[in-house]
Parts: sequence; C-alpha cells; structure tokens
Amino acid sequence: MARLSGYMSDFAALLGESEHVHFSALEEKSTALGATVDAVAIPKVIERVSSIDRGDAVGGLRRAYDSINERLATDNATGSLTASRGRKADAIVLIFPGQNRPQPLDYGVIDKESALDGIPIRVGGSGEIVHVTLQGRNRTWSRIDVTREQAMGIAPYLFKKPIRLHGAGRWQRSAGGEWKLQSFRVRDYEALDDAPLSELVDELRAIPGSGWAEADDPAAILNELRHGDSDERPQ
Repeated sequence: MARLSGYMSDFAALLGESEHVHFSALEEKSTALGATVDAVAIPKVIERVSSIDRGDAVGGLRRAYDSINERLATDNATGSLTASRGRKADAIVLIFPGQNRPQPLDYGVIDKESALDGIPIRVGGSGEIVHVTLQGRNRTWSRIDVTREQAMGIAPYLFKKPIRLHGAGRWQRSAGGEWKLQSFRVRDYEALDDAPLSELVDELRAIPGSGWAEADDPAAILNELRHGDSDERPQ
C-alpha cells in the first residue's frame, strides 16, 4: 500500500490541476491507476504531459515524471500513460521507460587547474592544513584546503571582500550535467575589486583615448570580465 501511494502521489503531481483531476479506478493487473479530468482542465493537463514528451518540463512536473521512472526502475518495470474520450480507443500519450531508461554516463573524477571566486565565510582548522569555506554567486564551496600561512592572509577578507583562489580542483560531473567540487588545494589567491560597477565605469570613461566612453554597455562588459563563469566548472 505504501508503494502504491507513492505512485499515486507522483501521478497526481504529474497531472496537476488537483481540483479537477479525480481518482477513478485501480484495475486488476499490474498497477493501473485511472484518473478522470474535468473538461475545464483538459487543455492544461494535455500541455503538462506534452511538455514532458517535448523534453522541456521543469520543476515539480519534471520531478514527478522522474520519480515515477525511478519507482518503475526499482520495480523492474516500465509504464505508459494512455488517454481516452468517450468510446474512442485508448491512445498512448506518454512513455515511462523505467528499467529501460538510458543509464547516465559516468564521467568519473577530473583533476583540473581551476579558480574559485567568492567571499570567505569560514577559515578554521587545527592542523597544518586549514579549511576555507567560500560563498560564491550561486553556490558555496566548503572543501578547500589552504596552508596556515595562506589562512592568515585570507582571514582579513572574512565576510568582507571577494577573493579568487587558484589551485588544483577535483571535480565530478553528476548525471544532470552539474560539476560538483570534491576537493580543492589552493596554490595562491588574490583580492578582487568589489567596487560598484558604476564607479569603475566612470573612472574608465574619464581616461582619454580608452575607448570606454564609446562602449554601448560598459557595465555589462565589466561584469563579464569581473565574474565570467570559469569559477563554477572546469574548462
């Protein structure tokens, strides 16, 4: 029953429109859940299912579909969603590959010279190697090793100014394509200029012959130069 309730919960999340989708039957065969959709909600439910088929479903809808596939894979099964109206024959509108879904590629671990940008929010440790936690724009890194001497140099920036750490990173790519930092050994570091972009733009435009006065969007250019994206994944 607990297993069945999990499928039902995911199925309800997949169809959405909770006020207009109703449980209708549990057929006597391999788990076959039936649902009735009120006419007013049919276009929205069709669009939800179609977005999965197109591959552009996101958020809770995507999680519900993936969860059903995960349950089916665990149960060594596959599934499908069929639809019917009146006396028309059922038509398959969505496939759940379950146990037959493609297995994600294993990229293993990659060692790569990397750079991390962010504000240090923790420096601590009692050994010769000290640990640093760095708060970046979109994530926090906590598996960063520095020497005691480096830690003393980084400490004044704690909670105050952004820095850039250069060193050897060990990265692993998830099945979803996200690079996750496993460890990072700092070779050297530098402070980053955190002055407002507006101030930097004014200073650059004041330099004769610099060309910045003619730039269409100097702030955007500076933002790209300042941040880029090399701090978030190995290149």
